[in-house]
Amino acid sequence: MDMDRIGLFSEMSYITIGDTYKEHRPGPRIKGKNFYVPGEKKISATQAGYFTETFSRVMDGEAYCDPVRLARQYRQKESKKNLGKEFIPSSGFKTSCGVGSYYGTIGGPVPALSPTPKPAPPFKPSLRNIFTNPPKKGTGYGYAEVTLNPYPKYLSDPISECKADYMKEYKHHKTLMKNGPFRLNMHPEDYFTVNPFKVPSGITLSKHKTGEEKRKPLKPLKPFIPSSVGQKDGGMKAGTFDQYPTHSVNEYVKVKEGRPIHVVNKSGNVFVPLKQEKSRPTTSILQQNILKTMNSQNYKTIESVMSY
Repeated sequence: MDMDRIGLFSEMSYITIGDTYKEHRPGPRIKGKNFYVPGEKKISATQAGYFTETFSRVMDGEAYCDPVRLARQYRQKESKKNLGKEFIPSSGFKTSCGVGSYYGTIGGPVPALSPTPKPAPPFKPSLRNIFTNPPKKGTGYGYAEVTLNPYPKYLSDPISECKADYMKEYKHHKTLMKNGPFRLNMHPEDYFTVNPFKVPSGITLSKHKTGEEKRKPLKPLKPFIPSSVGQKDGGMKAGTFDQYPTHSVNEYVKVKEGRPIHVVNKSGNVFVPLKQEKSRPTTSILQQNILKTMNSQNYKTIESVMSY
């Protein structure tokens, strides 16, 4: 290449053997289309029901190709081109150079980043806490006048205090009442009385029949005889109850009314409606300014119509 002849991007003579760079292309595992398999097939009497439509030949080592085996053979073939061992540089690799290290740099070690310990200030013990109150005389549990507050005084708490307050308010409420509650003498009664078996006044109950009354023979029942023979309903209305209906005029027929001609009023003249008031024509102020300042004589020489 031109870049190699000029000297740019060229390698040293002791690094390479002089062969050109060959780009390693990936195998069929990555390159090319994906491997598709046919879907499931149902058993049938045709050739396509078992394998394929046409029988193809199958030779030894032709049906399956192992890409791993081919890659291994390719590496063995390429390794035969090496004339000697791998190149080993004369000096080892440099240690990492960065923050806190000076390997591979121009300057030496930085004194601010030296690992030597720095002199520390002399140790000063912390002072004792400040006491504001004298120590307590024991825990104070079960002893009077030992804690901060004195012993509490006895306070009576009657049990019936709430009841006494309620009775006091109730008596005051009774004094404000003059008489008893208002009762109406016409209080309505319920639809059903409290006693469902109570007989209202003015109604007598029927007596239960005795056994002899029940044994009396009943009167023979007469069958129902209609006044006339049953009529037959049909297309002929003579045999029904009503006669055949008369012809009725259709009420929904549209009647065409003639247009009135030469309508006049009482005086014999044609009616003319009164004229309504019409608005006067008005124009805008801008239009008036244009009509006053510009006309057919000076419309070519005028520069501006507006005053501003």
